[in-house]
Amino acid sequence: MTTRDIGRVSLATLLLAALAYHAAPQLAHAHRFAGWKGPVTINGAVHEVNLSAPAPGMTLEDSDGHRWHVLLGSQRQVTRSGLSAAPPSDGKAAKVVGVLSDRETIRAARLIVEGREYDIPAPYPRGT
Repeated sequence: MTTRDIGRVSLATLLLAALAYHAAPQLAHAHRFAGWKGPVTINGAVHEVNLSAPAPGMTLEDSDGHRWHVLLGSQRQVTRSGLSAAPPSDGKAAKVVGVLSDRETIRAARLIVEGREYDIPAPYPRGT
């Protein structure tokens, strides 16, 4: 191996490092939403409703006894949906359509409580 070969290896290493540096943010962004699978529907009974700021939400218990935390958007979205005018009470049957935020949290786009529908603007993954 000559000095010229060492220079070529260093240049190749430098180019590879530059490529990895510029590609890393794109790979991290793609990994962030790899688990997102689209709309999810959960049926259950309403528990622990909180419609006040800063994070309106409620707990929904499904037929298996699993409790889901339901994010209802901002205070403004809750008011516009009509939900704050007629909040659901504990024990009422409900259906939530939205996207999973994590294993136990769903970001609601639509909430149906005993036949009455509340449309909440569809949530989008953060960063889009």
